[in-house]
Amino acid sequence: MEKKRPLRVIVILEVSILTIAIGLFLCNFIGRQFSVHTTNARYIRDMIPRVGVSILLIGGMRLFYPRLELGFHLKGMGKGLLLSIVMLIYIVENFVSGSRVDAPIDFSKITIVNYILCFFANMSVGLFEEVLLRGTVLNIMNEQWKNRKHGPYAAVGASSLLFGLAHFLNYFNGSNYLNPTIAQVFYATFIGLFMASVYLKSGNLWLVIILHGLFDFAAEFWELVTPTTNISKVDISIANVEYLIVFYLPLAIAAFFITRSYVTEYQQGQ
Repeated sequence: MEKKRPLRVIVILEVSILTIAIGLFLCNFIGRQFSVHTTNARYIRDMIPRVGVSILLIGGMRLFYPRLELGFHLKGMGKGLLLSIVMLIYIVENFVSGSRVDAPIDFSKITIVNYILCFFANMSVGLFEEVLLRGTVLNIMNEQWKNRKHGPYAAVGASSLLFGLAHFLNYFNGSNYLNPTIAQVFYATFIGLFMASVYLKSGNLWLVIILHGLFDFAAEFWELVTPTTNISKVDISIANVEYLIVFYLPLAIAAFFITRSYVTEYQQGQ
């Protein structure tokens, strides 16, 4: 039996990568079927496939893993919020830093509808990516590995690394700059580690969906009036890449301790 374990790990990784690939493909394919000419229309166009594919993923999990609890409830929300204080700080910082750009800020062409649609569009990003990476991939990995030594750590690490690497696609989809893409891969991985650990510990998927959506909304809020604030659309130096890696590293460190707490709690319950 021991000799078969590496194969099982590879199979789980392959299934996870295939699931991510299919999810991303469906979102992009469906979105490209609609031609839009305004920002509001783009938000609506992008929301439709994200929500639709999320529903398909949830249905698939209900069908193939009916015993797994995805976490669409309020239970564990309070515990998760306490664990997420550090992430809330990063969300506030993300919002504040976006207002410090040198580009002129013009609110004259922006309405409350723009911001409402922007908010829900970013929440749909949180919904899709958290259902895909945490609700599906992490859940499957942890279900298969949680009884092994360091299994939950491997599940958190592997799913988060896949989450980070998926952001490298931005280099081919709207960003022509390598440095900011590399930075995004690293800090997305760190954010993924944190989200994964909070999800396992709290058992609440709504929480990480909301945190994810707020983080993205905080970044895009200023992009509506200063289009150059999106880090993936402007080039940055290697020094800035290193700074961003170090800046977001505390999330990975916090994730380790939260995951350790989850592992201890799980082992004590056995």
